[in-house]
Amino acid sequence: MMLGSNKRESGFTLIELMVILVIMGTLLSLVGPMAVKNVEKMSVKTEEMQFKNWLSKSVFSAFNRGVPVNVKLEGHSATALVRSSDGQSKTIDLIQFDSLFFQPQDIHFNKNGFFLPGTAYYQLAGETYELDLLSVMKSK
Repeated sequence: MMLGSNKRESGFTLIELMVILVIMGTLLSLVGPMAVKNVEKMSVKTEEMQFKNWLSKSVFSAFNRGVPVNVKLEGHSATALVRSSDGQSKTIDLIQFDSLFFQPQDIHFNKNGFFLPGTAYYQLAGETYELDLLSVMKSK
């Protein structure tokens, strides 16, 4: 009869577990920043599309109401205004953005939906972009 057995216990050693954790940590450190960057890119693209759709909505609002609409772009917000009968400006729509930034500028839509000027400028991650309003309206 043997007092001790030569049978090995099943399981992982501490060294094996540490090696696996180091490998997983290295992979996550390589893949993680790329995943976060892609999520940020998609949120920015979403805001750009929201801005374009909002501008189209403002054009249709001017046409449907039969009154000129003035769009004010400033900071992280865009505001659509109409003049009331007493000459005061009245806000009809407002949108806020997290990523897009606008230098102060105005876009005027007449009662037929035509606009001046034909471009809008916005900043994104320190770069300035020009948006051709005619191309935005044609794509709708």
